[in-house]
Amino acid sequence: MGKFLLGLAKFLLGNYFSKGIIIGNHIQDRYQVTLEVETLGQYFEFIHHDALTGRMAMAGKRPFCLFTFDDGKKINVLEAVPVLEKLGVPAVFYLVTDSVTSNLPLWFDRRNAIVKDLGMIPEELKPERLKKMPLAQIHAQLDQFAEKYSVCPDTNDPCVGAMSWDEARMLQKKGFTIGAHTRNHPILTNESLEEAKGEIGGSIASVTREMGHDCVSFAFPNGSYTNDLARFAASCGVKTVMTTDPIWVGASAEPWHLPRIDIYNHYDPQKILIKVAAALPGCLLKNPNGTGRAYVKVRWFHGDR
Repeated sequence: MGKFLLGLAKFLLGNYFSKGIIIGNHIQDRYQVTLEVETLGQYFEFIHHDALTGRMAMAGKRPFCLFTFDDGKKINVLEAVPVLEKLGVPAVFYLVTDSVTSNLPLWFDRRNAIVKDLGMIPEELKPERLKKMPLAQIHAQLDQFAEKYSVCPDTNDPCVGAMSWDEARMLQKKGFTIGAHTRNHPILTNESLEEAKGEIGGSIASVTREMGHDCVSFAFPNGSYTNDLARFAASCGVKTVMTTDPIWVGASAEPWHLPRIDIYNHYDPQKILIKVAAALPGCLLKNPNGTGRAYVKVRWFHGDR
């Protein structure tokens, strides 16, 4: 079955040209980034964010691929950027702006440190439970465990600590795009409308101020969004807004809620190609934000098929 699926994936990728993909990454190291580039480079043309909307409207000789990295971790600077720069692959790096300023760990870094220390996952810290809470409630839950077990994440770990603003400006000078990913990484659909808009607008404003020009892109934490929040992000001046709806990008896609296909650290070339091919029909993969295939109903309702 594995060989059949891989063969089918290669056939589809080698004979489909009218669309493209946006890849969602997080803390991939040099080896993993190289593997992704070599695997996807057989079928896709890597593009810069500035070329995205133009390529959505006009097909090229090969489908396009835009690389993105969420959360703004230090490992992006140390591991991903040298490979991308060497291979000539553009990318967008989405920063959690208060974390970049303070280098405080994000809520899931705190959660992971506690789970690692305990050697188990308490019921209260299961991801599916935490991801239903507002950020303040998540941190209150984590505070109880952190105080009880004296656990604190190591921000010297490049997978935990954030890149600095100086490093972000250095990436910009190298030609990479710097985007916003909220101020503190809450799941915005769990927050009040006022709080969610503050997280979105505040992060976009911070990137604009620190980078010295308008922030051009925003990505939703966990991929969780509503159309109203997506349109609000667009109203803050960004040109593109990223979700995690796991489908390809075509001419009918709207810049204010673009789909992305998440690739994880443990994927081998076969799994990368099969997942990307499975995203082509636009209805097979579940959204990793926990909403399953609800995005399919939304697309059909709006006539985007």
